[in-house]
Amino acid sequence: MPTLNEIRIEQEAFERERGWDKNPATVDDLLAKLDEEVAELRKAIQSGASTSAIMEEFADVTIVKAMLAGRLEINEDRAYEDKYKMMRARPVSWNPADKVRTKQLSIRTELPIVISDYGKCIRCNYSENRTVTVYHRRFSPSKFSGIMFLGEGPGKTEAEEGEPFIGDAGGVFEGILHFLGLERKQVYITNTVKCRVSPPGVKDEPPSEENQEICRWWFDEEVSILQPKAIVTLGNVATRFVLGEVGGVTSIAGRLFHYAKTIPTIPLMHPASILYTPTKEVAYKEHLKVLKTHLESLNLL
Repeated sequence: MPTLNEIRIEQEAFERERGWDKNPATVDDLLAKLDEEVAELRKAIQSGASTSAIMEEFADVTIVKAMLAGRLEINEDRAYEDKYKMMRARPVSWNPADKVRTKQLSIRTELPIVISDYGKCIRCNYSENRTVTVYHRRFSPSKFSGIMFLGEGPGKTEAEEGEPFIGDAGGVFEGILHFLGLERKQVYITNTVKCRVSPPGVKDEPPSEENQEICRWWFDEEVSILQPKAIVTLGNVATRFVLGEVGGVTSIAGRLFHYAKTIPTIPLMHPASILYTPTKEVAYKEHLKVLKTHLESLNLL
C-alpha cells in the first residue's frame, strides 16, 4: 500500500509529465485539460482498447481531477492511501481477499461517496443511458444483516425510479425477503452494472462482459466497504460475474460457493425467471429453503 509521501511523489510526477511544474495554470485551466484527457481515454476504452495501462491512466487522471476539484482530500482519517489503491486499475483476476485494509471504513460515511462517484461514472457507454443513479435507497447500515444480493443490472422501472429490484421482478424479490424473515433495509442490493444497458424505448439486454469488467471497479468498492458475510447472486449473469463459469444457475441454485475464496456465495435463479416460466416456481421454492438453511448456518438469520 503506498504511503502518503509516495502518493505525493507520484502526483508530482503526473504534473511533470504534463509540464504543469514549468507552466503553472489556474485550477479551472487544469480541470479543462483533464476533461480533454478523460474524453480521449473514454474513447479508447469504448473502442475496445481497455488495456490495463489505459485503465490505470484513466484512474490517475480521475483521481487528480477529483483532488483539484476539492472532492478528495489526502488525510489519514479517510484512509486515503487505501482509497488510492482501490482506484488503481486492476486485472480481471484481482482478488479482493488479497486486499489488506489497515482500518475498517465506515459504511455510513464511505458508501455514499462510492454511490455519488459511480453516479458520475463515464467509463463505459452505458452511462449515456443513466437518467438517475440506481442504488439501494432503503438500505440501513445500522440494520445490515451482512447479506448482499447481486443482480444483473437496472431494468426500465429501476432506471426510472433509482431503486434496484422493483416492479414485477421486485415483487418476487420481496417474497424472497419475506420468506427469509428479512426487510429490504436489512440487506444490501446491487447489480453487476450500475446503469441500464439499453437506452429508453429499447428492450433490455444482458450487459456485455467488457462493460461488466469496467463496472467491477464499483462492486469491489462495495464489497470492501460492506464486508458482506454472504452474497446471493440472482441469475446467470450475476453468478458468472462473481464465480466464473460454474454451470447454469438452474443446476447450481442453492449450492454454496465462495467468492474470492472467502465470502460464502449462494446462486439463485433470477426473480423474473418464474414470471416468464411459472413452471420453475416449485424448484425456486426448494432453492429458497436451501438458501435459508445456508444463511441460518452462517448465523445471518
